[in-house]
Amino acid sequence: MMGTEKNFSLSASLFINPDTKELLEFFTVLKEEGFFDPKEPYVLSLEVKLWKDEDADIILANTKRVINRAWALVED
Repeated sequence: MMGTEKNFSLSASLFINPDTKELLEFFTVLKEEGFFDPKEPYVLSLEVKLWKDEDADIILANTKRVINRAWALVED
């Protein structure tokens, strides 16, 4: 498994929840493809959908936390 984790070490990934890890991988691919070019930036939009009786405020707070954490882990 260690060889498949390209952008972060196995020890670091133990502290990352699955949602954050997946978003980190997504952000990393976008960065590698030049999506975050400061000279010609693209707009990135994500949709978050509530399921059944979920509390919108909690879902929004958790979504922001996951996005912020994943973005902080993207390597420069």
